[in-house]
Amino acid sequence: MKRRSFDYDEEILTQINARIKKGAADPGDEVQDVNDIINRTSGAVIEVNKELGSGFPDKVYENALMLELRKQGLRSRNHVPVKVKYKGV
Repeated sequence: MKRRSFDYDEEILTQINARIKKGAADPGDEVQDVNDIINRTSGAVIEVNKELGSGFPDKVYENALMLELRKQGLRSRNHVPVKVKYKGV
């Protein structure tokens, strides 16, 4: 199986690298930050599922998840374009 190649948000990578170079962050701290975001995001998804159950259109879950993520203190945006390289294109 071939690995997929993603273009990462350059601004985010630049900020992380700047923090590491300044000594403001240990690279391990970034991993902890990512794990925290993953855990909080997973918790938000579970909370929305528990609250709404099944049977609603996707847009209902999307809106509820956006609200729950903000409640969890996470900034979020929906329908953000993502660049993906596919077969070298």
